[in-house]
Amino acid sequence: MDYCPFYDFNSSTLYFTSRRSSQVIETKIENIEDLINILNSYENGLNKIYKIKFNPND
Repeated sequence: MDYCPFYDFNSSTLYFTSRRSSQVIETKIENIEDLINILNSYENGLNKIYKIKFNPND
């Protein structure tokens, strides 16, 4: 799910929020560090802000 797009005209950058998820937790979480690593990884199913260079005039 991608949403909340914002275009910065000064830097030609498109920002958006995404709930990308490719995480399939198949291992047992044995300590808090394991959980923190999963939560801080990209595509964890939580909202993250992404940015890409985008110039609609090109």
